[in-house]
Amino acid sequence: MHHLVSPKVWLPFGCWPCRVPDDTVRVVEVRSHEFEIADPGPPPLGRIRDELAVAFTVAGDRRAKRIRRIWLDTFDWRLYRAGLTLQYVGGSGPGELVLTGGGGQQLTAHARQARWPCLPGGLPPGPLRDRVAAVAGLRALLPRVSVVSQVSELRLLNEDEKTVARIVVDAMTLPAPQGAAIAARLAVAEVRGYPAAARRVENRLGGADANPYLAMAASLACGYLGMVEGIKPTEPITGSAYDLPFQLPRTLAEALRLLRECRPLIEIFGERFVLAYGAVKESEYEAFSQVISAWEREHLLLNV
Repeated sequence: MHHLVSPKVWLPFGCWPCRVPDDTVRVVEVRSHEFEIADPGPPPLGRIRDELAVAFTVAGDRRAKRIRRIWLDTFDWRLYRAGLTLQYVGGSGPGELVLTGGGGQQLTAHARQARWPCLPGGLPPGPLRDRVAAVAGLRALLPRVSVVSQVSELRLLNEDEKTVARIVVDAMTLPAPQGAAIAARLAVAEVRGYPAAARRVENRLGGADANPYLAMAASLACGYLGMVEGIKPTEPITGSAYDLPFQLPRTLAEALRLLRECRPLIEIFGERFVLAYGAVKESEYEAFSQVISAWEREHLLLNV
């Protein structure tokens, strides 16, 4: 992405600004796929659109979204020293708290009311509050930096009119000094296609007499276990599968035995469910075994 606005200078950016004694703004966190436009000039959205239009069809929102961002920390910068940044993002709808780690990992929580200072215990319950409280302790969270963002999104289309990338341009201004501008930041999110190996999905549907909920749950569980355990799928079956050797249980008793011995499925469905399901099916099988079938009457009654 560094060649987009040549000869302009692009810097990796994924940060929040914080004030230093001389009222400047500096970068305190960096993540990939985000950049800062280091040179001043006219609003960047038009320049970016013009540069990208050489190689792509550019589509985007006509109106920018106005967002208020407040970065929070304790008086002694406990979160920053721990490699964390806590940001409150508010717009026309409900606000959101975003906690970002040094590696780019994020925890989010909805925040209906934004009143600062605030103790960590006053944050919405959940993993975000627990993580902040573990670092900040009893220290109040203070608004350290507040900016107003004009956020615009561009979509890059290929010759087939399909979106191949999304670009978010965030033009921020500080309330003091009056309308002081911060170098705009740009985030690029690639829309990747699926490789051929990932497009194949082979699913064996249960019979019409099967419980559809259990059949679907078992199918999803097996697919999940295949991904978790890294099982490589076999080649697709062509022709009739009836000519192949049997791999599935031939009787209900054998199927129940295999289910009770399959630890991964027990961990997914729960041991209580597997035990209860097995007991019900065994009871049904016992009742079925006590009934003389039509085949038995036709083939055995006159021959035995």
